[in-house]
Amino acid sequence: MRAEIEQAVASKKIDDLARLLAGARSPGIRFAARRVVELSSEEADLQGTAAELADRAEPPLRQLASILCIAAYPEGPEEAFDLLSRLLCDRDAPVRDAAAESCGRLLDAHFGPALVHLAGWLDHPAPTVRRAVLLAATVAAHRSHVERAEPLLRLVAPLLADRDPLVRHAA
Repeated sequence: MRAEIEQAVASKKIDDLARLLAGARSPGIRFAARRVVELSSEEADLQGTAAELADRAEPPLRQLASILCIAAYPEGPEEAFDLLSRLLCDRDAPVRDAAAESCGRLLDAHFGPALVHLAGWLDHPAPTVRRAVLLAATVAAHRSHVERAEPLLRLVAPLLADRDPLVRHAA
């Protein structure tokens, strides 16, 4: 299946890629994301590709868009987080989960700037977006980065009293 995914990515056949990723697990989608990134000439291409995939009907393509936001972040941090916040409100749970994981990976890799973006989501009307802040904080919390403890606690503290069951369960 990897060869077929690689061929679909290389030839930019999005419908073929959608068919191949239908029912695929996360490793297949991550493989497709790596291939898209490797074949992309510029990060700007990744922003456009991620936005295009986020508008597709097929959930695996929207999951792929979530993962591409990580690689597209250096070119446009604001755009990457805007797209992720939209994907966090997706109707399909795997898409929301992929977007939350991408938020965590961005927070881990770009701690200071990403922390500012996520802090802006504390009062977001969608509980799935607020939940993603909590999940991202767990990804970025490391024993090897004890200096992150206080900023992460300040980030998540307001969500500990959130009334939404989805947010409370993640806390």
